[in-house]
Amino acid sequence: MASLYRRLHDVFTKTAKPQVLTAIADVKSKVPQPVKAISKPESSKEQTFRSLIRKFKQDSKNPKFRRSYQKYASFVRRLIQDEQFSAIEDIFEHQKVYPEIKSERFVVRFISLYGKAGMFEHAQKLFDEMPDLDCERTVMSFNALLGACVNSKKYDKISEIFREFPGKLAIEPDVVSYNTVIKAFCEMGSPHSAVQLIEEMGKNGIDPDVITFNTLLDVFYKNNNFSEAEKMWTLMEKKNVIPNVRSYNSRLRSLVENSQVVEAEELFEEMKKRGVNPDTHSHNAMISARAKDDDLELAKSWYAKLEENGCLPDLVTFVLLIPLACDKGDPDFAYKLCKECIVLKHTVYTSIIQRVVDMLVAHSMIEEAKELVKMGKNCSFHYKLTVVLVKELEDLVESGKIRELEDLVESGKISWNHYMLTEGEKMPSDITFLSNGGIFTSGGLFCFRDTNFYKKLHDHLMALQVVDQLIPEKAKELVELGNSRSLLNGFMSTCTYQNSKEDTHRERKFDL
Repeated sequence: MASLYRRLHDVFTKTAKPQVLTAIADVKSKVPQPVKAISKPESSKEQTFRSLIRKFKQDSKNPKFRRSYQKYASFVRRLIQDEQFSAIEDIFEHQKVYPEIKSERFVVRFISLYGKAGMFEHAQKLFDEMPDLDCERTVMSFNALLGACVNSKKYDKISEIFREFPGKLAIEPDVVSYNTVIKAFCEMGSPHSAVQLIEEMGKNGIDPDVITFNTLLDVFYKNNNFSEAEKMWTLMEKKNVIPNVRSYNSRLRSLVENSQVVEAEELFEEMKKRGVNPDTHSHNAMISARAKDDDLELAKSWYAKLEENGCLPDLVTFVLLIPLACDKGDPDFAYKLCKECIVLKHTVYTSIIQRVVDMLVAHSMIEEAKELVKMGKNCSFHYKLTVVLVKELEDLVESGKIRELEDLVESGKISWNHYMLTEGEKMPSDITFLSNGGIFTSGGLFCFRDTNFYKKLHDHLMALQVVDQLIPEKAKELVELGNSRSLLNGFMSTCTYQNSKEDTHRERKFDL
């Protein structure tokens, strides 16, 4: 077995031999040569973006295309992700040739998108140019500039714009203007300054709306400032502002985060009595409460309520529930969730879906595992998932078919970590299954159903202390096995095993 292990270790850890570099000396002319300017060739990425920008400009010649805000917003998002900020300026400058540039609503689009790109100076420059473009400036473009300031996190500019521009431009701020500045104060960590603006709004004949209070409720609850949050609820009632589902969700999340689950459930019912329909975020808060308690059955009941109430699960829903279903060993529910996640086009980490595939295989649900792999491959995200059949690997090991094993690795169907799950001789009958997924046998076989082998090795060794039939020599052998694998990963941990008969402790260290 030891020789087989060494052979397999070589299979999975072999690296290409370094190439031998040979220096070839060329005879160079002593006559000085003129230096030629060499232009740096464009990368394929730069060529791609140049082509996309050219196409966007071509498309924008169509008036119908220019009427679609979403087409501009989605393209700018892509440019932001790839940090192509000069390209954003390029396509926006190009839009000045079209007659819509005289429309304030058209210009506001670019001011707002500049803000989302963190390009506040460009947003302000465009705002200043509006008169030259024969475009009127009203509170609409003023609010867009304030929003760009907040989105760009240029908080030092907020007061100047809000206090000075209205007088200079004969613009009267409205509730949107105040809400934007209130949001800025909250993000700056000055919610009390934001509250003072509500008084100023009243003096100027402007009534706060539900957005005003939701912004403040959100920040007070996040800071666990419950007394100030309650004051906002009282003020809302005084101002005849009707709370909406977002108002309740802020309180709901706060109760869950502070482990006040009973109160959260009562609030959930109160929402329905007041005619406020809980949304996906409301249900996620309750699912989160039960996931926090490690209670899969109650979490499943809240998921059922989400569906009953006509809400669709979102990414947060799946990230909460799929790992919990795996932890609790419920392959059917995990499989159902993964399928719904893929169908609804939510993208979770590949490792989350792969964990479900592995669990399905462990529970002999091979067809379901293959179906999930197929769905993952064909979806827009193109998950790279694999079905690893333990029995097939064991058969290869037993028959010494190392070449076939190498082929599986080279094709990407299994990895070294996958093989670690099943390394060993044929599994004997006298085995002990540990609650955290490990398997110990008197024959020394030790493997994991969980792919996260190295991080959990320490916990498994600790768990082995309480196995009645544990032979101390085998525990020692297991620790040494951990030491032999230390070359494969990097952080330090300490494992202790105990000889219960002699009541002595031995300690060893190994890299996980």
